[in-house]
Amino acid sequence: MSMSLTQLLAWRYVASRSSSTIKTMVTVCFASIFIGTFSLALITAIMRGFEYETHKKLQSIYPCLLIKAPDGTTLDYEKLIPFLKKNLSESVSEISPYLLKQALVHPATTDEPTHLITIKGIDPITEPHVTALEKMISPAQVLSTLTGHQIVMGKDLAETLEASIGDQVVLMCNENEDEGFKEASLRSVPVTIVGIITTGISDYDERLALVPLTLCQTIWTHDCVTHLGLHLKSPKDEQKALAYLKTLEGLEPYSWKDFYPSLVSALKLEKYVMFALLLLITLVASMNIISLLFMYITYKRTDIALLKMLGMPFWQINLIFLFVSALLSTAAAVSGLMCAWIVGILLQRYPFIQLPDAYYITNLPVTLEAHLFLLVFIVVITLSIITSLIPLRIIKRLNITQTLRSE
Repeated sequence: MSMSLTQLLAWRYVASRSSSTIKTMVTVCFASIFIGTFSLALITAIMRGFEYETHKKLQSIYPCLLIKAPDGTTLDYEKLIPFLKKNLSESVSEISPYLLKQALVHPATTDEPTHLITIKGIDPITEPHVTALEKMISPAQVLSTLTGHQIVMGKDLAETLEASIGDQVVLMCNENEDEGFKEASLRSVPVTIVGIITTGISDYDERLALVPLTLCQTIWTHDCVTHLGLHLKSPKDEQKALAYLKTLEGLEPYSWKDFYPSLVSALKLEKYVMFALLLLITLVASMNIISLLFMYITYKRTDIALLKMLGMPFWQINLIFLFVSALLSTAAAVSGLMCAWIVGILLQRYPFIQLPDAYYITNLPVTLEAHLFLLVFIVVITLSIITSLIPLRIIKRLNITQTLRSE
């Protein structure tokens, strides 16, 4: 017997006019596998979208990799940057120096500094190449021209100070960090607001202030750079570059993910848990195939007896019903994946589902990746075939003589 014969018989069983009970069971099986595949693929795309968009949002604020000077020290960035570019030329595309300092701020019309902020001194030329902060600033292109006594302020911070673009505020900077703000003599630095930054993250919008690195160097001396931001050519290079940086003494390298370890772990865990739960639902849906094959075997027991009498091996008879299961599962799975892909495209094009403020993103994200859909297809077909093996055991116990005599 050739393999084509088993496929032909399986196709005839599926396409033939069967009893209404079997037709109903086929419809139920198709619908259950379709719904299971559709939900598994769509939810997987949504969870991947949550992970991707959240990572994208956070990574737009931070560089891919960061190098921090040990506490109480600074970086000799003018020598360090050429060294890193030479040794990490395959993975790093751009490096930008910056510093982080705490300061007090108050409007120029008052003398009471009541708001503690984080000053980030940046290089206006290289910073747009390592972060996406420039795209979050209004008006556009302000970051690349930031100079002198100019400042870009977080949206919520500006609202708290009741300040807007063009207004002047005063920074109260502690020149000696060994002393607290109460004991230190603070230096007043008047600056003009030239831009408002909106990141969507409250910690940044309430406390962040961007100033040119040259201004920081006039306040805290030229040797004041505390961080280097590295932009990678590909996210795949992160672990390799990070491993190399950890071999260098006197540096503290880390990834942007280290700022939000619980969030990154939670997103990954939610994705796996959701996939596992929907996989169980799909497994339950695939169980309907057991009932369908039991009905098919009972309905076609005369054909099975004749095939046995003609000498067809058990494994080929089993293969006929496996093909029946595979045909039904494949049709339902492909239909479910196609519908999930179409719905995903619609959600991407028309993001009408709004998310609450607790999330870092405003609309329901969907990321459609072919390899994830292929994984879902393989998993669904595998589950269907595994469940199909259960009812095939009764074929071997079928009594040929009694079946032919009674039929």
